[in-house]
Amino acid sequence: MICGYCGIVDTTLGWFHWGRAVSTLRRLRTLSLADARPPPEHPR
Repeated sequence: MICGYCGIVDTTLGWFHWGRAVSTLRRLRTLSLADARPPPEHPR
């Protein structure tokens, strides 16, 4: 079985690998959203 997010074959890791991928994705998504917001002193 191949992980849909990172493409690693996780035959041995299984659900542990899936949980790590999901948690990493959530962390990256929150970081990217925070970085995408412009600082208050820079109006669009």
